[in-house]
Amino acid sequence: YPEIELHQNIKNNGKGSCIISAKKFINTSHVIVHDADLEYDPKDISKLYEKSLKYPDDLILGSRTIGNIKRYKKYKSLVVINKMLTSLFSLLNSCKISDIASCYMLMPTSFLKEYIHEEQGFGIEVEILSKFLRTNKRVQELPINYNARGYAEGKKIKINDGINIFVKILKYIGEDPGREGLLETPKRVMKAFKEYFKGYHEDPKAVLDKTFGDVEGYSDMVVQKNISVQSHC
Repeated sequence: YPEIELHQNIKNNGKGSCIISAKKFINTSHVIVHDADLEYDPKDISKLYEKSLKYPDDLILGSRTIGNIKRYKKYKSLVVINKMLTSLFSLLNSCKISDIASCYMLMPTSFLKEYIHEEQGFGIEVEILSKFLRTNKRVQELPINYNARGYAEGKKIKINDGINIFVKILKYIGEDPGREGLLETPKRVMKAFKEYFKGYHEDPKAVLDKTFGDVEGYSDMVVQKNISVQSHC
């Protein structure tokens, strides 16, 4: 593949660091990032590129949450937290985005080179989207495929990374995440998320056995009404 060039960093300083260090090597009109794993399907890049030909000034976002595509998502808690942070981002930025943590963001190279230079880690997606919206340009979304990998396969992002993403969202709307009264807010919010979605990590059978297993000789049916059920599919 003569059209492929390999550039390596001496030290892994994070996803954002890799993108920023690669800017000087890009000589195409548009650029897209593909994470070094098999969670995303490179065939989707062509679909995003075709969209960009019609809207060359827009950022084309590959969303893992829209469209009728069967996707394999391994950790429900990560999915739900991404939805929550995406909703918060959309609210605070007066826009409608469906997946702020997606890897696939096809954008004009000129924008990347001029504006993206701060975030070294996973916060790079928030920086890109926030700054692009500040240029008064549009973000368009297309559904993409997604096949999540597990931590044993090298997945790195954890629930606690949500705190960092929360901080970045506040930072890029002009807030000071370090000011008094706001400093502990991201931690409190993520703690609430963990508590709210802890059921994803519990065994329903173990919970029910613990609830009813100690009642000796009780054979009547137990009916509990008005149970609140929420779906995060």
